[in-house]
Amino acid sequence: MRKLVKMKLKRKGQEEIGGFAVIIVLLVIIFLLFLGFMLVKGSKEVAEDYQVKSFVQSLLHITTLCEQNGENISVQELIRECQKEADCSYGLKACDVLNSTLSDILDKSWVVGNAEEFPIQGYQLNITSYGEKMVLLKKGTISNQYKGSGQTLPNEIEIYFNLYYD
Repeated sequence: MRKLVKMKLKRKGQEEIGGFAVIIVLLVIIFLLFLGFMLVKGSKEVAEDYQVKSFVQSLLHITTLCEQNGENISVQELIRECQKEADCSYGLKACDVLNSTLSDILDKSWVVGNAEEFPIQGYQLNITSYGEKMVLLKKGTISNQYKGSGQTLPNEIEIYFNLYYD
């Protein structure tokens, strides 16, 4: 009789440990699902300062459709040509090519949307020559929180780019 009671107690203890293990496994699965959901939802991050600075530097070296002397020129050279109010080959105005090139690059590089989906709420690119506006491209919402970068070129050309976020 005593042996029978001990065996029942052992079996009952094993069942309790098995039930406890099932509960632990379920809690771990729920925790992992929760953690995965939070990481996916929290993955929208604002661009870092170095990314904005690198973007401006890279932007200046992109080759455009504007040709001079049989060669396509960079955005930086196109800005200078726009400052001189020069033309590209095929009768295109340098400033028109600059505006369309910069608009295309910005639209493809920075996704702007509502705060729930995208961290970037807007951007603004401002290029001035001797303090006068040459190019001003904006999209989205302008807020007090932003990451920005500036670049100064010869002939008093200044480039300012800001990304706005919430």
